[in-house]
Amino acid sequence: MYYPNGGTGQFDCRCNDAYTIDAAGAGGTSTNCGPNAWFTYTHSPDASASGLARRRIRARLEQLRLERQAPCPRGMTACSLEGSADAYECIDTRSELESCGGCMYGVYQDALNVNSTTGTK
Repeated sequence: MYYPNGGTGQFDCRCNDAYTIDAAGAGGTSTNCGPNAWFTYTHSPDASASGLARRRIRARLEQLRLERQAPCPRGMTACSLEGSADAYECIDTRSELESCGGCMYGVYQDALNVNSTTGTK
């Protein structure tokens, strides 16, 4: 059974006999958890919130690390140059008239991938 513990600001659980809500508070005795008894545990409400915050911070740091490693500024695409597998130029494919929404000779990272399809129209 879950219940808020006003003294500690935590949520508590109790292991009670079957059909008994609060055996200890009603003068009852403790019982071992098992068949016809509920398992209880205690945790702080802050425990889950801090884990969520740490995950968000880790995800944000990973995103920043990836952005620093990107060959072009945000909003631009590294496009391979014709005849050179290790050269690229940064193009805004959304507004560049000659790019038609993509890279003419493939995206730069794809130039290293043998499965890439460069120059497809």
